[in-house]
Amino acid sequence: MKSYIAQTALLAAVIGVSAPAIAADQDCKKLKAKVEQELKDKGDSGSYVRIYEADDKVEGKEIGFCYNGARKVVLFEVDPA
Repeated sequence: MKSYIAQTALLAAVIGVSAPAIAADQDCKKLKAKVEQELKDKGDSGSYVRIYEADDKVEGKEIGFCYNGARKVVLFEVDPA
């Protein structure tokens, strides 16, 4: 339960900090690097970020879009247990 709360808080922080970038026409690599740096700064070594086409079906959490919505940024959380 504690781990779930911590992951939820981290996700909220990442989304909150990245919110202006979500709607922007940003370079996907720059947005991905920004989110990865935020995760690193928070000490999260169990999550990673990938870029997919906007219509791809993936299991992770969509946390943003880039290239005017053509691609999406997806966060994957790895269970430390």
